[in-house]
Amino acid sequence: MEGYNLAIIGKSGVGKSSLLNYLFNKELAVTGSGKPVTKQGFHIFSDSIAGKKVNIYDSWGMEPGKTDIWLKDFNDFLKDKKSLNIKEWIHTVVFCLSAEGKRIEDFEKKIFAQIKAEHLNPIIVITKADLDKDNSFYEAVKREFMTDQIIEICSVKKQFGLGFNKKVSERYGNDNLIKAIIDNGSKSFKNRFILIKNQFVKQRANEGVSIMMPKVEIIIDANKESSNLLGNIKDSTVKSILEKTHKLVQSYDKETATRIEKLLQEANLFYSNHFLFVMGDISQKRFKMDNEDKSSFLLLPPLLSMGGVLGSIGIITLFSALLGPLGLLISIFINKGISKENLLDKIEISINEHYNIIPKSV
Repeated sequence: MEGYNLAIIGKSGVGKSSLLNYLFNKELAVTGSGKPVTKQGFHIFSDSIAGKKVNIYDSWGMEPGKTDIWLKDFNDFLKDKKSLNIKEWIHTVVFCLSAEGKRIEDFEKKIFAQIKAEHLNPIIVITKADLDKDNSFYEAVKREFMTDQIIEICSVKKQFGLGFNKKVSERYGNDNLIKAIIDNGSKSFKNRFILIKNQFVKQRANEGVSIMMPKVEIIIDANKESSNLLGNIKDSTVKSILEKTHKLVQSYDKETATRIEKLLQEANLFYSNHFLFVMGDISQKRFKMDNEDKSSFLLLPPLLSMGGVLGSIGIITLFSALLGPLGLLISIFINKGISKENLLDKIEISINEHYNIIPKSV
């Protein structure tokens, strides 16, 4: 989906609908009129802010006693938002707290913690901020959530008094929120990227053995003619098989890194073209990632350790270092070679170790 994806989250009655209307600068019939995104009712509204397309996901209101249900729906909602397609991500979360009553509920704290755990770097919006005249709620929120990323907003124009005593309280805070989203954009991406990159690398690692082992078997079968009289693979051939296996792993890891690199390039383009707004004196900023950040994001597990082993001199050193006790046995009875099954087992163990995977016990 094209556009910048913004989720507005808060308890029932916090003023999410009014905030949504204020952001879009138009009245939207929010309640029950949006397209349901999840069973319980995340509703999506697409429009533009300052000429840029924005998709706002308005969550169904959190309530005491329904925290676990809400969190389940929230996690289900996020499942489709963790792909390598940056356009599908939730790019910013606005977490609403109401100044009316000046109280932070325990379930609000729990849900905020879950949002942080998802690396979504939420912006806290204090709605109905005109009621926090002494700024005490703002300070309480700042202490509780240990953040300065707090915006005070009054989304509704109000009138007080009659006749000559009539006073008007104007809406305020919209520009500050848009600026906060701009300032928050790069950090939000970096935080979210770490989570999604790690999940992707883990997925690739878990898939690695099942993808590569059939190819390793093909490599071994291609060297059947070099088997000895016992039907085992000659030790002189094992080195060639291991070298080809090492290249296979290198190629797989390179593909993983390439896909992560592509995501970074797409992110730079996306944040430059879709995310940035120009409103009033808010200047446009390009999303930028320095080389140090980029390098840390692309960091993958070290390549298969057999690469260093293959640089050693001598077939005895090779087998002893790579295959452990079995390698020592081969080095002593070098003409016996190794069976296909044993070699496959040892290579699979080595690949699992490369990806730090502990095989499940049978």
